[in-house]
Amino acid sequence: MRFTSFFFFLIMSVALVGCNNGGTGAGAEDLNVELEYTFENNGQEFEIIHAYELFNDFYAEGLKGDEATSLYNSSILDAVGDKCYKGGEFEQQADYILAPSKNRIAVQDNLKRMDILKINSAIKEALTKSSNELPMEGTTTTVCVFPTDNNASANIVTAGVGKIIVLYNRNTTDNLLKAYVSNKYHHSYWIDNHYNGETFTILDRLVMEGKGMAFQKTIYPNIDAAPVDQAFNKDLWNRIESDLETDNEKRAQEILTGGRNGLPSQYGYSESYKMVKSYLDANEGISLEDWTAAPSEEILAAHKANYN
Repeated sequence: MRFTSFFFFLIMSVALVGCNNGGTGAGAEDLNVELEYTFENNGQEFEIIHAYELFNDFYAEGLKGDEATSLYNSSILDAVGDKCYKGGEFEQQADYILAPSKNRIAVQDNLKRMDILKINSAIKEALTKSSNELPMEGTTTTVCVFPTDNNASANIVTAGVGKIIVLYNRNTTDNLLKAYVSNKYHHSYWIDNHYNGETFTILDRLVMEGKGMAFQKTIYPNIDAAPVDQAFNKDLWNRIESDLETDNEKRAQEILTGGRNGLPSQYGYSESYKMVKSYLDANEGISLEDWTAAPSEEILAAHKANYN
């Protein structure tokens, strides 16, 4: 089937899949699901875009090389880009995760695992709980779900206010999906309320990630979405401290994901949470809104006390 004619068929077929799913997952009101699923909570609008529903037809074309890349861009990214990432304050952070996956077989295997109703249910719960704590009235929050291979370097990213991208792989459980979405909802809230376009340093990136993890643990205290090394290793800290005031996105990603240059895997995510936790411990009783607004430098000062 060529992409010039498949959209109507796609929406109808997805709706039929939902109607034959036995009513599990997101509930009876979600049976007429389509490429886009929308809902409201306390006057705030949300939408979930199932971008992965576009992939089977893309792979059916059997194209390779530049032709495959061109078709991927035109039939998938261009179809959902405006809502998912284009124009976002941190659109560039989506670049490296939206390239076509090299392992087609792994992606197609993940496509078979993806249950549209369960995905809707998990994301809807996370967005509802998150927005109850930190409402973003007057905004629309969109979560776009893409498939990926089994070795994705990131599971989810916030491209800007209301623009969240999920990379779904074989290890994505309902609980992890809830935790990831709540984490990145906090990023969206912070960008909307506290980012004014200034230079975004590696320190800022770490603090934003740490705040997202802290919020996630507030919403889902019983979901362990990412390991945290409780030790304060001064040698590892010395490897990154001189980079904190730079705005090198590649280096930020190296620190966050770790696994190279002497840093343990996921080092930056673990350290970023400990940074924010140090600040919370030093400011007992501080409100969610206040610690969300706390400047990166204040959080760094609290954290550096662990290494004196």
